[in-house]
Amino acid sequence: MKKNVFLLLVVGMFLSSAFLYGCGEKKTDVNENDETENAEETETSSVTEQSQEPESEQTQQEEVHIDVDELADYASDFSLVYDAKSKQMTYSLTMPQIPESDDAYLYLFALECYEDEVKLPGKPVAYGPKALDCEVAFKYEEKYLFEQFIPTLLIDGKYVSVGSGIYLSNPEALAGNKEAYPEPDSKKGILIDPTMLGTKEMTELGIKHAVYNIPLSHIMGETSDQGHPTIVYIYKGHEYYFNGAIINAYDGLFTYLTQMGICSTAIVLNDWNDDYIEMIYPKARDKNSEAFYYMFNTAEMEGVNELEAVASFLTERYCGGEHGMVYN
Repeated sequence: MKKNVFLLLVVGMFLSSAFLYGCGEKKTDVNENDETENAEETETSSVTEQSQEPESEQTQQEEVHIDVDELADYASDFSLVYDAKSKQMTYSLTMPQIPESDDAYLYLFALECYEDEVKLPGKPVAYGPKALDCEVAFKYEEKYLFEQFIPTLLIDGKYVSVGSGIYLSNPEALAGNKEAYPEPDSKKGILIDPTMLGTKEMTELGIKHAVYNIPLSHIMGETSDQGHPTIVYIYKGHEYYFNGAIINAYDGLFTYLTQMGICSTAIVLNDWNDDYIEMIYPKARDKNSEAFYYMFNTAEMEGVNELEAVASFLTERYCGGEHGMVYN
């Protein structure tokens, strides 16, 4: 009886050792096809476990409790860049520790500059695993060009911001004109007086940089000029009107400067315009202040859309050379 028990123990120990030793190894008592299939299954299982293990450690061992009131400025080193090859945006940030939350993800909200960062309207546009160094990649959409991105965590069923919003840091990567910025022979520049155009003064001074002001009241709105009628520009499905006669004059100015080899800079000024009062910041709408120029309205949707339309119109008109080039 003792011998039988001893024999069973020895056999059991041997089978256990053989079973443990056989995990992940090829078996010698199966045909060649079975060996290949088992090896592939073992390898796949191993890769899956390795990719999941760091996330498990991160979410279970490294998370710390942080009061919601302390999360507003918790993250740092924000970055948002566009990659032309992949046509994706990559958002990244750094956190000193990984805060506890309802799940293992960091969520991104895309907001207009006038939208409430606290209420976070809408739904997240992208998400990725939360970590000390977070990185979230997602497909670019045209509307993202003027939107700010805010990082959040889902805590007790609500999205809580962990940092300030940021905008795309390399919008030039989306530009249609990839021409290199000019390098004039001289740094000499001047604020252009229209009476100087076509005179020897421009050439004698050796000017290579010129600055010109564009007051919005001059270019916005309709005109009765039959030779240079109103320009209708469509932006985000809405029509915006520009004074064709004034725009034609700017065309001539910037064409002349470009032909002279001068690098042009245009400064858009927000002066008072009764027809476009929405372009002025609400708290600055005081005509009696006798101010020459006013703060742009970035607090309301209508003002923001009109400002975007102006920027888009001027950029498109003076980036290809047909109407002259404006570099800044």
